[in-house]
Amino acid sequence: MIIAAVLYIVGVIGIELLGGRIDEQVGRHNPTYVVYSTIEEVLEMGGLVVFIYALMSYISTEFEDLRFRISS
Repeated sequence: MIIAAVLYIVGVIGIELLGGRIDEQVGRHNPTYVVYSTIEEVLEMGGLVVFIYALMSYISTEFEDLRFRISS
C-alpha cells in the first residue's frame, strides 16, 4: 500500500508540478506537455491499481473463507 501511495503522490504532486510549468511556458498543445500529462495519469492510475491489488491480497490472506457472489 505504501508503494501505491508513493506512485499516486508522485503523479499528483511531482509530475503535476512539472506539467504545470511546461503549460505556463509553452501551452497545453505542446507534445512535451502531453507526455507529462500522460505520465501523470499513468502514475495515478497505476497507484490505484497497485492499491486495489494490495487490498485484495490482504483480504484473501486474512479472510480465507470470505466469498463474494454477484448475481443478476
